[in-house]
Amino acid sequence: YKYLDKASGDFYNVKKVLTYGRPWNFITGSRSVGKSTSVAIMFLYDFLQNGRKFIYCRRDQDAVMLTCQKFFASAVDIINATGDFHIAEFYYHSKYYYIRLEGEEEPRQCGTIIPLSLENKYKSSNYSEYFNLVFDEFIEKDPTKYLGSAKTPDKEYKSILSMYQTIDRGVGKTFRNETRFFFLGNTATIYNPLFLKIGIADLVAQNPDCKF
Repeated sequence: YKYLDKASGDFYNVKKVLTYGRPWNFITGSRSVGKSTSVAIMFLYDFLQNGRKFIYCRRDQDAVMLTCQKFFASAVDIINATGDFHIAEFYYHSKYYYIRLEGEEEPRQCGTIIPLSLENKYKSSNYSEYFNLVFDEFIEKDPTKYLGSAKTPDKEYKSILSMYQTIDRGVGKTFRNETRFFFLGNTATIYNPLFLKIGIADLVAQNPDCKF
């Protein structure tokens, strides 16, 4: 965690949520506190130190393509400023992220993207080198943007669960139990398909004094 402490400064540090050791991690709060940047920093450090690749996810292809490159921009600058690693190149091209440290001749493929709406397309793929996933902007301002309809309200939850199972599947075993899924949201509301499905709304309703 020393790299995260050094890189986060006065902004949000993803270290605390990592200590829970959970497969799904929810990080919500106001804009500009460093949620996305801290997760991006952690993803890059985990690859540079341990070779663990990452996946960037949003709800559909258009949303992914809009932000997949800039999501990591600040993280690269901050990592370079700490002096522990110097990233000479970091870029997104044709579905994959690539990184090259100063002194390395060739860039390494370090990550990829998956639109949640297309997760079924990737079910037969091998993701055994991938350990970290982030679902950016999982809380939607417009309730009609969630996957599913009034007849299929749990479609988004099922898509998320299916994608997680696809990534966490190991070679020759059902689950690796190593994959970490991070969900980032700006508006902290309990009334979204994922929180409703896993029981957050009921928990808050039954415990009005709990902190959410």
